[in-house]
Amino acid sequence: MRKIQLLLALLAGVSLSAFAQQRGWPVATNDESGFVQIFDGKSLAGWEGDTNYWRVEDGCLVGEVTTNNLLKQNSFIVWRGGETRDFELKVEYRISAKGNSGINYRSVMVTNGPWTMRGY
Repeated sequence: MRKIQLLLALLAGVSLSAFAQQRGWPVATNDESGFVQIFDGKSLAGWEGDTNYWRVEDGCLVGEVTTNNLLKQNSFIVWRGGETRDFELKVEYRISAKGNSGINYRSVMVTNGPWTMRGY
């Protein structure tokens, strides 16, 4: 139901935050209170992934596939820094023209590779 209402609000030119507030839905803000940073911008501390593809560069978590290290299956970087419950995820990201913007959360590891997952 939310998707249809949201689409109708977009078509009508209604402010998304006003639309969400009218319905009592949570609204994203820039308020950082209550958030826990899970990436320190310097290292892969708390994260596991294949370092042939994942690294930290200029304060960013970078995943890169090149012609010299092609993937045969997906290879995610996985946060192992603690247990989660209900959460909001705030990210800033950049993506190349041929990139994949996929962020999996609440996913399940599968057995056909060390960092292969399926899920949302």
